[in-house]
Amino acid sequence: MAVWESSDRKTSRFLVTALQSFSRISSIFVILIGVTVLLGWIFQIDFLKSVLPGCVAMKVNTAVGLLLSGTALRFWHQQPTRRWTQLFGQASAIVVLLIGLLTLGEYGFSVDLGIDQIWIKTPIDPLGDAAPGRMAVHAAFCFLLVGVDLLLGSNAIW
Repeated sequence: MAVWESSDRKTSRFLVTALQSFSRISSIFVILIGVTVLLGWIFQIDFLKSVLPGCVAMKVNTAVGLLLSGTALRFWHQQPTRRWTQLFGQASAIVVLLIGLLTLGEYGFSVDLGIDQIWIKTPIDPLGDAAPGRMAVHAAFCFLLVGVDLLLGSNAIW
């Protein structure tokens, strides 16, 4: 019986370690996607604005949300001992949550808070969207959930 428990614990530890490694690598990948898309918008390089060639360009707020999500997750994995890294990670998670929440509010109440045009002014959307630069509803909802998750996770660790 004791041998079986030891084997289960080793398997559990291996699985946790593998998932943590995957999460660390994913955080870097997400940061790189956000930075790449932002560089595409800043320097007007169309093929950098979308993740896959021929797809619709990613919105600036979405790229900012990805960059901050990856940053917060990266800081979460480092389990920072310095107070400023803790605060920066939590602030990143709060901004991610607010981007999602405010964008959902814009859709839900048919208002334009102007958060879609804060960083880069985008012209009329080629798809005919009512609000140029606004991310999709499902992206906003995902950022809301990710922000909440990062905050809850950061409070458990930090």
